[in-house]
Amino acid sequence: MKKKYLLFIFVCLLFLTQITTLLSGEEVTNEQILNEIRADRRINETKFEAIDQRFESVEQSIRDLKSYMLAGFAILFAGMFALIGFVIWDRRSAIAPVQRESKHLAEEEETTRKILIEYSHIEPKMAKILKQFHLL
Repeated sequence: MKKKYLLFIFVCLLFLTQITTLLSGEEVTNEQILNEIRADRRINETKFEAIDQRFESVEQSIRDLKSYMLAGFAILFAGMFALIGFVIWDRRSAIAPVQRESKHLAEEEETTRKILIEYSHIEPKMAKILKQFHLL
Protein backbone atom coordinates (compact mmCIF):
# COMPACT_ATOMS: atom_id res chain seq x y z
CA MET A 1 0.00 0.00 0.00
CA LYS A 2 2.84 2.37 0.88
CA LYS A 3 4.55 1.55 -2.41
CA LYS A 4 1.51 2.71 -4.32
CA TYR A 5 1.50 6.00 -2.46
CA LEU A 6 5.23 6.46 -3.03
CA LEU A 7 4.81 5.70 -6.72
CA PHE A 8 1.90 8.17 -6.92
CA ILE A 9 3.96 10.87 -5.21
CA PHE A 10 6.90 10.15 -7.51
CA VAL A 11 4.71 10.47 -10.61
CA CYS A 12 3.15 13.68 -9.26
CA LEU A 13 6.62 15.14 -8.65
CA LEU A 14 7.65 14.13 -12.14
CA PHE A 15 4.67 15.91 -13.65
CA LEU A 16 5.26 18.88 -11.37
CA THR A 17 8.85 19.21 -12.61
CA GLN A 18 7.63 18.96 -16.20
CA ILE A 19 5.03 21.68 -15.60
CA THR A 20 7.51 23.97 -13.86
CA THR A 21 9.98 23.59 -16.71
CA LEU A 22 7.26 24.45 -19.18
CA LEU A 23 6.21 27.48 -17.18
CA SER A 24 9.75 28.64 -16.61
CA GLY A 25 10.24 28.88 -20.28
CA GLU A 26 12.96 26.26 -20.55
CA GLU A 27 12.56 24.01 -23.47
CA VAL A 28 12.31 20.34 -22.80
CA THR A 29 13.67 18.15 -25.50
CA ASN A 30 12.27 14.81 -26.52
CA GLU A 31 15.46 13.16 -25.39
CA GLN A 32 15.01 14.49 -21.83
CA ILE A 33 11.46 13.14 -21.78
CA LEU A 34 12.67 9.78 -23.09
CA ASN A 35 15.40 9.70 -20.44
CA GLU A 36 12.79 10.36 -17.74
CA ILE A 37 10.56 7.59 -19.10
CA ARG A 38 13.48 5.15 -19.29
CA ALA A 39 14.43 5.96 -15.70
CA ASP A 40 10.84 5.32 -14.62
CA ARG A 41 10.82 2.00 -16.46
CA ARG A 42 14.09 0.93 -14.83
CA ILE A 43 12.69 1.79 -11.41
CA ASN A 44 9.47 -0.14 -12.10
CA GLU A 45 11.38 -3.13 -13.52
CA THR A 46 13.60 -3.20 -10.45
CA LYS A 47 10.54 -3.15 -8.20
CA PHE A 48 8.90 -5.96 -10.17
CA GLU A 49 12.08 -8.03 -10.03
CA ALA A 50 12.19 -7.60 -6.26
CA ILE A 51 8.54 -8.61 -6.01
CA ASP A 52 9.17 -11.66 -8.21
CA GLN A 53 12.08 -12.70 -6.02
CA ARG A 54 9.91 -12.39 -2.92
CA PHE A 55 7.19 -14.51 -4.52
CA GLU A 56 9.76 -17.15 -5.45
CA SER A 57 11.12 -17.22 -1.91
CA VAL A 58 7.59 -17.54 -0.49
CA GLU A 59 6.82 -20.37 -2.92
CA GLN A 60 10.03 -22.15 -1.91
CA SER A 61 9.12 -21.74 1.77
CA ILE A 62 5.69 -23.23 1.11
CA ARG A 63 7.27 -26.21 -0.70
CA ASP A 64 9.64 -26.75 2.23
CA LEU A 65 6.76 -26.54 4.67
CA LYS A 66 4.78 -29.09 2.67
CA SER A 67 7.68 -31.54 2.73
CA TYR A 68 8.11 -31.09 6.50
CA MET A 69 4.39 -31.60 7.06
CA LEU A 70 4.41 -34.73 4.91
CA ALA A 71 7.34 -36.14 6.87
CA GLY A 72 5.61 -35.28 10.14
CA PHE A 73 2.40 -37.03 9.11
CA ALA A 74 4.38 -40.07 7.96
CA ILE A 75 6.09 -40.28 11.36
CA LEU A 76 2.76 -39.82 13.15
CA PHE A 77 1.02 -42.58 11.19
CA ALA A 78 3.98 -44.93 11.54
CA GLY A 79 3.87 -44.41 15.30
CA MET A 80 0.15 -45.06 15.41
CA PHE A 81 0.48 -48.30 13.42
CA ALA A 82 3.36 -49.42 15.64
CA LEU A 83 1.25 -48.76 18.73
CA ILE A 84 -1.69 -50.73 17.32
CA GLY A 85 0.65 -53.60 16.44
CA PHE A 86 2.12 -53.58 19.94
CA VAL A 87 -1.35 -53.65 21.53
CA ILE A 88 -2.40 -56.63 19.40
CA TRP A 89 0.84 -58.49 20.15
CA ASP A 90 0.54 -57.74 23.88
CA ARG A 91 -3.04 -59.02 24.03
CA ARG A 92 -2.12 -62.26 22.29
CA SER A 93 0.88 -62.81 24.52
CA ALA A 94 -1.22 -62.09 27.65
CA ILE A 95 -4.10 -64.33 26.58
CA ALA A 96 -1.94 -67.35 25.63
CA PRO A 97 -1.02 -68.37 29.23
CA VAL A 98 -4.65 -68.02 30.31
CA GLN A 99 -5.77 -70.25 27.43
CA ARG A 100 -3.16 -72.88 28.32
CA GLU A 101 -4.21 -72.83 31.99
CA SER A 102 -7.88 -73.05 31.05
CA LYS A 103 -7.22 -76.05 28.79
CA HIS A 104 -5.21 -77.73 31.55
CA LEU A 105 -8.01 -77.19 34.10
CA ALA A 106 -10.60 -78.57 31.65
CA GLU A 107 -8.46 -81.71 31.17
CA GLU A 108 -8.09 -82.12 34.93
CA GLU A 109 -11.85 -81.72 35.38
CA GLU A 110 -12.55 -84.40 32.77
CA THR A 111 -10.03 -86.73 34.41
CA THR A 112 -11.58 -86.17 37.85
CA ARG A 113 -15.06 -86.85 36.43
CA LYS A 114 -13.89 -90.12 34.86
CA ILE A 115 -12.28 -91.16 38.16
CA LEU A 116 -15.49 -90.40 40.09
CA ILE A 117 -17.59 -92.36 37.59
CA GLU A 118 -15.25 -95.37 37.83
CA TYR A 119 -15.31 -95.17 41.62
CA SER A 120 -19.12 -94.99 41.58
CA HIS A 121 -19.19 -98.50 40.00
CA ILE A 122 -17.45 -99.83 43.11
CA GLU A 123 -19.11 -97.62 45.75
CA PRO A 124 -22.97 -97.35 45.57
CA LYS A 125 -23.04 -94.26 47.83
CA MET A 126 -20.87 -92.39 45.30
CA ALA A 127 -23.21 -93.44 42.48
CA LYS A 128 -26.15 -92.05 44.42
CA ILE A 129 -24.35 -88.70 44.94
CA LEU A 130 -23.34 -88.44 41.29
CA LYS A 131 -26.94 -89.16 40.18
CA GLN A 132 -28.17 -86.48 42.56
CA PHE A 133 -25.90 -83.88 40.81
CA HIS A 134 -26.71 -85.26 37.33
CA LEU A 135 -23.17 -86.37 36.69
CA LEU A 136 -24.06 -89.99 36.12
